[in-house]
Amino acid sequence: MTTEPVIIPPANFTEADIVDWMEKKLSSIRTLSELNAEREELVDKLAKLDAEIDEYKIKSAIQIQNE
Repeated sequence: MTTEPVIIPPANFTEADIVDWMEKKLSSIRTLSELNAEREELVDKLAKLDAEIDEYKIKSAIQIQNE
């Protein structure tokens, strides 16, 4: 048996206000999930870019040796 959460709204909230509040919360949860997924993709891309930058730093380095 599952226990459902109980929402105790302010006294002046109507049922429509509660539904609107809950829809906004659900929308925010979905948006947060999408943003976290996008962030993960960007972090992966940044790691690849950092590796490429390191590779080209090494390739472009000039060593000068004095006699």
